[in-house]
Amino acid sequence: MNKLYNIGDSFSYGNCLCEFEEFATDGEGNIIHLSPGDILAKELGYEHVNLASPGLSPDGVLRRLYSNEFEADSFLLIGIPPANRFQTVAQFKRDQHRDRSHYNGTEAKHKAFMYGPEMQDDWFRTHSYLSERLKRVNIEEQLTFNVWFNILLIQKRLRELNLKYVMFNCVYGHMGLKSKLKELNAIKEQINRNNYFQPKYGIQDLVNTDKKYQVARDDPHPNHLCYLEWCKMVINYLKKEEII
Repeated sequence: MNKLYNIGDSFSYGNCLCEFEEFATDGEGNIIHLSPGDILAKELGYEHVNLASPGLSPDGVLRRLYSNEFEADSFLLIGIPPANRFQTVAQFKRDQHRDRSHYNGTEAKHKAFMYGPEMQDDWFRTHSYLSERLKRVNIEEQLTFNVWFNILLIQKRLRELNLKYVMFNCVYGHMGLKSKLKELNAIKEQINRNNYFQPKYGIQDLVNTDKKYQVARDDPHPNHLCYLEWCKMVINYLKKEEII
């Protein structure tokens, strides 16, 4: 069976909440994990390979497109993480927070990601431009540069791989950003909107329409109900654009 490779952050990786603060279980009480990749792979007739990881950054997505092997005739589901994130090589493997009980909050938040598929080892640590003590940095323009340039490089790599794919924004949209810098706008103009689902919006925009789409009152990640609604739109887009 051909494979669907799912690359992105926690919004791509998925979780275990079927509805608002309600864990998904089977008939025997086993907790079920679900991601957009699971839904789309089933609909399109692919085997799902989940390469997503909570906290991944735009440059982390690019790195995975270079550091993993992809079978011929496969499909790539590419989620673009938030613009503020970047990664550095760490001294230790990254703690990907499968068990989030160290956070204060609801049980749904604590265990949302505990039962998902194994993640590949990650020796890169995620940082945020919003929390680092950087001097003389135009944060707004830096975030725009970070995500636009990485999207451009991701698309270059996708052309090299010559596989079917669709891109989307994991959290919020990136192509609605604006820059006063000529150089950054030149980068934006080179980004291809083809195979890019809702470039000005992200999954979080759907979550924000109704609390029922949230994992929990203290966790705005999308739950399974949200994934199902969002994937319907993606499938319609893939068919309309004749990507599949």
